[in-house]
Amino acid sequence: MSEVEGLFDFLQSIYGLFGFFTFKLKLSTRPEKYMGSLETWNQAEEQLKKALTKFKGNDWVIDEGDGAFYGPKIDITIADALRRNHQFS
Repeated sequence: MSEVEGLFDFLQSIYGLFGFFTFKLKLSTRPEKYMGSLETWNQAEEQLKKALTKFKGNDWVIDEGDGAFYGPKIDITIADALRRNHQFS
């Protein structure tokens, strides 16, 4: 989990350099067709939930079933000066 927390700190630093101080985080979970065991998926999703909560409190959302077939993912969205949303890293 410390690797994910380190990534959040890194992203915050880099995005901050470019003026993107706020961004939205979304945890995309196990899709209908997935590889691996359910136990591994549940463990991975739980670890990412803990890391997200530690970093942003409750300021993130779950996107059920939108993960990649090989694992859950965290989607990062930032808004530009015109308040248009763009998915990043």
